Amino acid sequence: MTHPTKEVEPLPDNPDRDLSWTLDSLHGFCRKDGLEDGNRHLSWSLGTFPDRWMYLNFIFHYFTPHDTDADKWIGSGIRCDRQTITVPIGGPRGRATFIEQRVWFSVRTATAYDDSRAPDLAKRLLKGPATLGFVLDDVLHHPIRMTQKDWEMRGLEPVKGASGVTAFQMLLWGGVDEWSRRWNACLDYVDRLHEVQIEDIDGSDPEKLNDLMFDPRGSLAKKYFVTAHLLKIFRRHIDVLPRSLQQMRSKWQSTYPGVDSDLLERFDNPTQLTLLKNWSRLVDHAGALHEKLAHRIEKRSGELLNLRNTLLLARATVRN
Repeated sequence: MTHPTKEVEPLPDNPDRDLSWTLDSLHGFCRKDGLEDGNRHLSWSLGTFPDRWMYLNFIFHYFTPHDTDADKWIGSGIRCDRQTITVPIGGPRGRATFIEQRVWFSVRTATAYDDSRAPDLAKRLLKGPATLGFVLDDVLHHPIRMTQKDWEMRGLEPVKGASGVTAFQMLLWGGVDEWSRRWNACLDYVDRLHEVQIEDIDGSDPEKLNDLMFDPRGSLAKKYFVTAHLLKIFRRHIDVLPRSLQQMRSKWQSTYPGVDSDLLERFDNPTQLTLLKNWSRLVDHAGALHEKLAHRIEKRSGELLNLRNTLLLARATVRN
């Protein structure tokens, strides 16, 4: 992933590690603080070198249920410390733990750069692949789908001279889908902690039924309250992705607007317009999935707070 055209002396004890283009994202992926904590947001980055090379980075994050009793790291490499949330809403020993996970998409790609000062660029390009990238995940292998059918279904357009950029856009589309799936799996787990079983309400255990109806110890109302606010915390984390993706698109548009652009060395106007159209479609797709997650959270948290209020009213009625 080093810069393929950088001239260095290959010393055995100090090999070239020119990864400056990705250090911000490496920091964002590895640090325990949130991607938007502090003065710099590290969920995305893009930039260019003063030649044909360009880099693009994006980091997704989500929370997943975490079994602390079965915490045995079986992956390779170094495991990064992540944020954890532990709340008394059920699960092992009455407490549920959720741990943050991150996925980092990174691409370094050569574009059709026109530089009359470097006539041997085509030869120099052979020093490295025209596009090189990786996906780094905390836990699982991240599936990559980039068949012709995927291009057609998603409505993204490949562009000659910018194939690395469009490949990155395709990677992000798949990343958005996986991000949505993993957040929904987390919310499914929270829902299961509040499921009422048939044996809880069939009268076979009068004490349990009475607890569900009147919550004499207040534990159920507390559980509903804590869960509702846990979901609101999740909502703030979910909001990061569409905001970050929109920021990345805006940065791209400010550099390559597609109309009356002053920067034509890398992409001509038609190419810029196509890439911008792809960015817009990707942002819209992420926005649609985010809206579904946000609606699910708002609906469920509202239901839980209503249940809590009903229980508090029932307890007050019984006391009177």
